[in-house]
Amino acid sequence: AQRGIEELKLAPFFRGVDWEHIRERPAAIPVEVRSIDDTSNFDEFPDVKLEI
Repeated sequence: AQRGIEELKLAPFFRGVDWEHIRERPAAIPVEVRSIDDTSNFDEFPDVKLEI
């Protein structure tokens, strides 16, 4: 487990993924991001009590 992401890339699930060019592909579900702290693509849960 010491190889991190490189070990994950070798998993059978990711066989066939072109890691060299993955960032050049269009997103499967395009979203609009207005700024670095834009959370409009996430649901709100105002009635959920958060506990630590």
